[in-house]
Amino acid sequence: MTGEVPGAAAQVFARAEALRDLGRPAEALGLVRQGLASDPHDVTLLVLATTLSLALEDYAQAADFATQAAAQAPGWALPLALLAQARRLADDPAGGKQAAQAALHLDPDEALAHFEVGLATALEAEQAPLWHRRRLLTEARAAASRVEALWPGQADGPALQALIDIVAGHWPQHEANIARALEREPDDSFAHNVRLLGLQARHSGETVPQLYERLRSRPDDVFARSQCVPTFPSRAGCGSIGGAGGGFFHCWW
Repeated sequence: MTGEVPGAAAQVFARAEALRDLGRPAEALGLVRQGLASDPHDVTLLVLATTLSLALEDYAQAADFATQAAAQAPGWALPLALLAQARRLADDPAGGKQAAQAALHLDPDEALAHFEVGLATALEAEQAPLWHRRRLLTEARAAASRVEALWPGQADGPALQALIDIVAGHWPQHEANIARALEREPDDSFAHNVRLLGLQARHSGETVPQLYERLRSRPDDVFARSQCVPTFPSRAGCGSIGGAGGGFFHCWW
């Protein structure tokens, strides 16, 4: 599967991408829906609809579009990797990991699938008994290493390693991995949010000022906003998303 868009669908795809890049994902999705009304089996439009639904935080809709795309292109790993992301964000990390592993069966070099496997496995390790945690952390590390190899200039790999360090309690290594991630992409939301998570896990006095700084620079950061409720319980109006709940299972990245 090459991802090439034939005929009239190419025009819809290009216009929708332009709207997305302008920060108008809802309008872009409306346009894609029009294209799908003419050709409901166009896999590239289904994939774009998936990513737009993820941007709009409609994870059930994203999973539906990704499932349709995977059915139309059973040899293409990307729809399954996106399905994994949608399931994780919908609080189904086990289902997300299953979809990511299916994607890797099709394409062992699908970086997003490795990322989802690593993240889901780290979340599983956080909840696992100590006797089982070591094996899960080893598995998560292997996935994060593959992410770094496949996305060498991006923050995702070292930031995922830093998240695994939190679960493992390896704090010097956590700091080193966060530094590597932010050196690659200084404004990467995932890296910044993992850094905040690490401060919170250590009950650091730096959590509050760093949270304020993140909100000043990125007021649209969903994870940072969500931390307003548990960090500032008397200021419930600070964020509309709600607390992070138990562990890392609500991960907005």
